[in-house]
Amino acid sequence: MVELVVQRLEGDWPLATLSAKPTLRERERPLATLSAKPTLRERERNLFCSRYPALMGSIVGIFTATDKHLDRNLLLRMRNAITYSGSDHSYLEITPEDGVGLAHVPLISRDLTADSYQPMWNSNHTSVVVFSGTILNCREIRDELETLGFNVQSNRDTEILLKGYEAWGTEVVYKLNGTFAFAIWDRSVGRLWLARDRFGEQPLYYFFDEVHSTFIFASELKAILEHPVVSKAVDPQGLQSYLVFGYVPSPLSLVKGVKKLQPAHSLIIEAGKTPQLHCYWQLKQVATLQSAPEAEIRDNLRSRFELAVKRRLDRNSHFSPAALLR
Repeated sequence: MVELVVQRLEGDWPLATLSAKPTLRERERPLATLSAKPTLRERERNLFCSRYPALMGSIVGIFTATDKHLDRNLLLRMRNAITYSGSDHSYLEITPEDGVGLAHVPLISRDLTADSYQPMWNSNHTSVVVFSGTILNCREIRDELETLGFNVQSNRDTEILLKGYEAWGTEVVYKLNGTFAFAIWDRSVGRLWLARDRFGEQPLYYFFDEVHSTFIFASELKAILEHPVVSKAVDPQGLQSYLVFGYVPSPLSLVKGVKKLQPAHSLIIEAGKTPQLHCYWQLKQVATLQSAPEAEIRDNLRSRFELAVKRRLDRNSHFSPAALLR
């Protein structure tokens, strides 16, 4: 019953936005209902994903401090719960000595090369990342990294993020502009680090079981529900919030014990410690120009708008500017 409720109600968006045309995160359709002949809705979604493939991936992970023998089949079940039609390039990474298992699911097949597979390790095999979303200012961060002496091979989000983590640690999140949710396992310090973009466009759920010292995360609730330590009871507060507001605000969810990582927040998980939540950005930190002359405000808006368009065209160079106005 709870799976059905989750599929119909869960989300970060208001009820009014649930229209016939699917939104970016309206992806809860069960795999069993995907027929051989795609529906109009599926064709629209696949077209969107072919244009913006990085936006629609999903991530899954388990970290346990007590059991170093992770159940591979369990991680597979969690991954398969959010593997949609056409997602035939999903991979697992399990490090039994660390008690960590990670998986990534691209929504549709595309031209994946060896350096784009996830989970992705850094060159010295100390850190591994799973990433969902897109980083719009990859070129700017790459320029900074090359100035610091890093050898960056591409503008891929995962490589930029890993190299940025090597350069600045968890402070790299302050430099990221885009929509994202990711997890980095740093085996050199025994730390799992999760983060979500500033406005929460990419979903990320987590569950922490203190008794078994087990931490679980995923882009969708369906994956977390596959883990046996997670109760399938509906959370009354989450359900009440949905009925009042028309959506479930972070950090609540519809499943008891499961939380949504809040927008502009990161989470650090270490063995034997309580997860540490940190807010890395707030809207009030944005500078205002209320007392500035009108011409300065106009010029500032124009330059910011042009930069935003340039970043998006850099990430999708095969589109015309009109594609951004859809």
